[in-house]
Amino acid sequence: VVKFVNFEDSTEIAGAEKITRSGMAMFLDAKLTIEDGSIVTVDLAPTGNNKVQLQSNGTLSYSMTPLSAGRLVGRLNIDQGFVRYTPPFLGEKSFSFQNDSYVSFTGNMMNPNLNIHAYDIIKTNVTLEGQNSRMVNFNISLAVTGTLDHMNVVFDLSTLDDITIANELSSMTPQQR
Repeated sequence: VVKFVNFEDSTEIAGAEKITRSGMAMFLDAKLTIEDGSIVTVDLAPTGNNKVQLQSNGTLSYSMTPLSAGRLVGRLNIDQGFVRYTPPFLGEKSFSFQNDSYVSFTGNMMNPNLNIHAYDIIKTNVTLEGQNSRMVNFNISLAVTGTLDHMNVVFDLSTLDDITIANELSSMTPQQR
């Protein structure tokens, strides 16, 4: 834009030197592709002891317009990985992800859909009444489903090492296990 100014008129010169601020309209489209075999690590503590490490793949698309806060759409598949966490007064807990796990986004990036399955194997000494004690491997499974706002977390316990204990566990309710 060209504006002609009379330099002899000081009011026109003062007005011509001002730059008026115009509104900005920003449109943003971004796509993130995570290739097979990519490793993503998230430290949960500054020491690096508590962390999540994923081997994952997927595609995420983010878009934002001047009228919207932003949308994230896509799916992050978890092929393998682990979560290592040390809660207060307990020893370190480590869960390995199962490869059918994923996190999917359908718009609101702060409320993704979760389908995460993980397990931990703990070996412990078991004594049944009237029998000698023996070491048994227990599989502790963790399932996190639903959305982040309405999460469903389920722990379960099973064993393949001892048929007697396996039968006893299967006769219990999920809450008892």
